[in-house]
Amino acid sequence: MLWALIKKDLLHLIRVKRELSTLLVMPAVLIAILGYALGGVMNPEPKPLTAQVAVIREGNVKKELEQFKKDLARSPLSPEERLWVVNKAEHFVPSDILVRKVLQGEKGKRAFAVREISPGERDSVLRDERFAGILTIPKDFDLSLWRSLFLREKSAVSLKLELNESRFLQGQWLKSAVESFREQINRSGAIYRSLELAGSKKLDPDFFAPDPTPSIRGEITTLEGRKPLSSFEYFTVGMSTMFLLYAAAFTARLADDEKENRALDRIALAGVPAWRFWAGKWLATFLLALIQLFTLFGYAALAFDVTWKNPASFLVVTFLLAFVAGSLAVFLMALSFRFNTSWVVEIFSTSIVVILGFLGGSFFKMNILSEWLARLGEWIPNGAALTAYLGAMQGASPQDLIEPLTVLAGWAAALLLAAAGLKPERGRVR
Repeated sequence: MLWALIKKDLLHLIRVKRELSTLLVMPAVLIAILGYALGGVMNPEPKPLTAQVAVIREGNVKKELEQFKKDLARSPLSPEERLWVVNKAEHFVPSDILVRKVLQGEKGKRAFAVREISPGERDSVLRDERFAGILTIPKDFDLSLWRSLFLREKSAVSLKLELNESRFLQGQWLKSAVESFREQINRSGAIYRSLELAGSKKLDPDFFAPDPTPSIRGEITTLEGRKPLSSFEYFTVGMSTMFLLYAAAFTARLADDEKENRALDRIALAGVPAWRFWAGKWLATFLLALIQLFTLFGYAALAFDVTWKNPASFLVVTFLLAFVAGSLAVFLMALSFRFNTSWVVEIFSTSIVVILGFLGGSFFKMNILSEWLARLGEWIPNGAALTAYLGAMQGASPQDLIEPLTVLAGWAAALLLAAAGLKPERGRVR
């Protein structure tokens, strides 16, 4: 007899096209519309995080090269060796390598926007919050490195880097690139001195052209280290959790219709216990909710590639949410029977569902408006389900979703107990 009651309600849904479109067609259409329309708002394309860098050159490369040639003329090197060293020095200009190959090289230009300025512009740039830092290449920087590398003279010259605290991340990129350059220059010098006796013909022609720019890789993640969800994934969950409430309203409305056309009286005359009738409505709503959810999620998977990283969490949330739908249905029935009016179900399906959908985040993330509204939304049934579903999409285990799952279980139990307390005592069915 219990299965006959459940079958009757499900067959009635198939015959009523308006209810079927509300439960399945309308949310499917809204998922597509909102997913396409608000895709850029939900997940805007990330803007490149570029560090603006100001470079000050205090020296003059040509004058320093001329000075280096004079130093070579006084060295004990042979004319052939001096010619070789001059040729290498002309192709190995450390300041140019740092600016042209590191900061403005193939990889560097993805992270740095370089602007060379005069020493007189330094103070104004320091006050400009757009710049991540100022790199000062001191006078005789190239000359000192040439002397250290080719003439084995000790060098005390160093780069000066001033970072903007308000651009901490970009400043760290710049600092990392400069330190990597310095380490590469020191390493190249040490290797050169160890191979000096091998002769110029055995050295790689690009030996003095390092490109030490650190490779900056990564992907956009949330603070928990999970990938952000697409608009289709978000609205699939948002619309499914909201329109599930209509499944409960449908069952309650059907019970009202059966009351009005005396079908309940005939069921009572047939000797059907009241608990079996109410249990049938609960189970019918539970199965209807499962059919609705699996249909919508299956549609989203095929049409928009919506997938679940943790299927176990998805199943736990889905079955628990279906429990809530069943309890909500019998609660609405109990209210309607207690006050002998169908307006309870009508108000719920026309107004309250929309309010719950808004608070639960079905239309957009509530933290955009207010943190306390977002927190409030997590304590209503559809909001808790939305939070749990989004976590399951990002790979959260059932243990990670204890809070929203507890909220759902609490609502299922509370609504069921409230329905038991409100259910009319007279009669075997109502």
